[in-house]
Amino acid sequence: MPLRPAPPTPRQAIVLNALLWRVISAAMVMANSVSPLGALTFLIALTFSCTALGHTERYLPGARKEEPTGALTPVVP
Repeated sequence: MPLRPAPPTPRQAIVLNALLWRVISAAMVMANSVSPLGALTFLIALTFSCTALGHTERYLPGARKEEPTGALTPVVP
């Protein structure tokens, strides 16, 4: 089966051919300028999860107390 070229996008259909590369490059600049927001959102979520607000279940009345676990905790049979 022969490969078919991709159909034109709506952007290619709307924009004049003389301006198409300018529009594409502007869209690429906007997309690249928004990408750091994803990293910032991840950093905020990570910071939030490490604070007391991220562990509110520990401070609620009637919450089950968690015992610390780790390599240095003695195991009693």
